[in-house]
Amino acid sequence: MVEPSADHRLPPGQGGRAVLVRPTLLEDAAAVAGLLNKLAEKAHADHPVTTARVETYLRHCESHTDMYVNYVAETAASADEDGIARGDGTGGGDGILGGSRHGADAAAIRLTVIGFLSAVFYETPFHDKGTCLINELIVDADRRGAGVGRALVETAKAEARRRGMDEIEVGTEKTNLAAQRFYQRVGFDEEFVLLSQDFHKQEEP
Repeated sequence: MVEPSADHRLPPGQGGRAVLVRPTLLEDAAAVAGLLNKLAEKAHADHPVTTARVETYLRHCESHTDMYVNYVAETAASADEDGIARGDGTGGGDGILGGSRHGADAAAIRLTVIGFLSAVFYETPFHDKGTCLINELIVDADRRGAGVGRALVETAKAEARRRGMDEIEVGTEKTNLAAQRFYQRVGFDEEFVLLSQDFHKQEEP
């Protein structure tokens, strides 16, 4: 089994609040489902993503850590001027974490999940060491432009390098020009075309 790398803390971005990127926990399922449903709306998907579905997926990933990795980005909904947030993995999407600017006075900080990334690692005979494929990346619409998506992608890149992968890939809808521009800004090239067939749609004759 391969354990994901440690948490990553970002400096304060827009609004002066620090952002923490960490491995997704089972108690994040409801928050992740909420984000994925926003992605489903944008993609015009005809089925909602339930909390139970996310829980099942995360449990599956826990049993196959050599193949899957999932990260959330979270920030303090309300914090002191230092933007203190504790990333020890004990909190969920709306968890209350204890923190203190100087480690003396306890202060409750409510953390909110604002982004999610899932990726899969696989090998082929063509690539010696393997490929990391980003399956899903979603950032809350109100938090875009603050570096959250970049932080999630860079965390996935770091994990792929740590595992010795040859490359990292991502696909997006050809009409989603904003996503394509984002991925190009964070280092991806338009190297090939990804074709797909949706088995849930009626096949053409």
